[in-house]
Amino acid sequence: MLCSTVIAVLLLFQTVSLSRITVLFSLVVIGIASWHLTGFLYRSKRPYEWLLCLCIINLFIVMPELSLRLMNFKYLSRIEFGFPRTASFEFLVPDEKLLWRLPSSLDDVNSLGFHGDEIDVSNPESTYSILYLGDSCTDYGFPRNYPAIAESLLNSKLSPYANSFKSIVLALGGYSSHQGRMLAEMYGREFEPDLVVVFFGWNDHWLARGAIDAEKAIRTSKWTNLYNRLSHGSRLLQGFIKFSVFLRYGNTEGLLDEVRVPIHSYRENLLDIADVFRETGTPIIFMTAPTAHYDLGVPDYLVELGYARNKSEVIAWHQRYNAVVRAIAEESGSSLLDLESRFNSMENLEQLFISDGIHSTPAGLRLIAEYLATLVVDEVLPQRDEESPWEKL
Repeated sequence: MLCSTVIAVLLLFQTVSLSRITVLFSLVVIGIASWHLTGFLYRSKRPYEWLLCLCIINLFIVMPELSLRLMNFKYLSRIEFGFPRTASFEFLVPDEKLLWRLPSSLDDVNSLGFHGDEIDVSNPESTYSILYLGDSCTDYGFPRNYPAIAESLLNSKLSPYANSFKSIVLALGGYSSHQGRMLAEMYGREFEPDLVVVFFGWNDHWLARGAIDAEKAIRTSKWTNLYNRLSHGSRLLQGFIKFSVFLRYGNTEGLLDEVRVPIHSYRENLLDIADVFRETGTPIIFMTAPTAHYDLGVPDYLVELGYARNKSEVIAWHQRYNAVVRAIAEESGSSLLDLESRFNSMENLEQLFISDGIHSTPAGLRLIAEYLATLVVDEVLPQRDEESPWEKL
């Protein structure tokens, strides 16, 4: 009890909080009471061995729990990804189909769990809605991500139909084409967009943890929620979980030799997305993911954190997955915005990408939006029905 009390004091020096003060006070009270009670029971020849239960609980539960907290140990393993990191899942909402969403309680998150205002499913004739499916490359920079910039460009260029373009962004950091296919099936027909922009790739070819995306499962039952709450509150239970992961996979990250979305599954996901919108006659723009890795190199942390086995693998897989995008666009008769090829011909990549070589700076986002807006005006809008008011443009 004295050891636990000392650890509790050290924890209080780290961070003063009501919960830690309560723990320290409780330990002091229990320790003093147990000391006097043991002597009293011994002198009065009453059974006192049951007090050993306190020793056992302290030795195997309280002390390890406090020690792990003192070491700032944390392992919230609900479902393993390179990103979001395990600790991030305590701030996310589990979803059985999409695996996770953002909490709608946040000011800038709508009821569907995505950044932005509430989505108006009505689509009047005078409005041209563009549905974006993607990962953090699409959501990055919110509220001035490339969909928002493209919307402004289109509304300003196509006067007198100002404010007629609207964006529906169903994209989150960490999403792969697996979630994109799910979103297309869940909302594609309901929202009836006039155009769909599909932009995936990065998360698909990162190494999988525990299982590939299609085999991962999130349960939202009462027992699962109870388990999540217990694991969130107990560092000792988190330690057991981490140890069990180590026994199963040989590493605490659960890294596999397979990527999150194998390349054949990536192809199938993109084809399924195309099929959903082909039924409604909705045009699609597939976009390849640009990068600065070819010229500026792959950051060390992508290998250190287990996104890939080595740097050359990052480049090789990214080129293969972009090749699939080009093939799918041609096979499905969709439009292609080959950002990879366009950015490769530029020399000022350090001004267009942040340090990870994946996400774009404001200047890069603006360039993507300009390319997209130009493609919409030059290739997509002229394909609309002749009786549509957009033909007047």
